[in-house]
Amino acid sequence: NYMPVWLTSALGTVSGVLPALGMALLMLYMPVKENFHYLLLGFVLYVFFGQSILAITLVGAVIAIVLFNIFQTGLIIIMI
Repeated sequence: NYMPVWLTSALGTVSGVLPALGMALLMLYMPVKENFHYLLLGFVLYVFFGQSILAITLVGAVIAIVLFNIFQTGLIIIMI
């Protein structure tokens, strides 16, 4: 009851914008053009299937480990 309503409302709005700002800052430093298909896969898992961020991270880690092992053993010589 000590904070004015306009300040509480402004903080609520800012807290809703912070995840988008964080994603935008990450995309500045991430090579988006080369990794767009992974970004799209994460978006689809999150939005359409309702998966949590932790589940998407675990799926991404498994994909990264599998691709790393495939490229290290030389089974595929195609750039993904």
